[in-house]
Amino acid sequence: MKQEPVRPEQGRAIAEQIGAFAYLECSAKTKDVSVLVFTRLA
Repeated sequence: MKQEPVRPEQGRAIAEQIGAFAYLECSAKTKDVSVLVFTRLA
């Protein structure tokens, strides 16, 4: 199965469709924004 990253516009559209509280991006590879994401979830 070929996997590709989710583009920001795709993520925002899905978040809106499911009525998500917020849309946040992070990278497991670079650990970019991971503290913000987990703080926001708490």
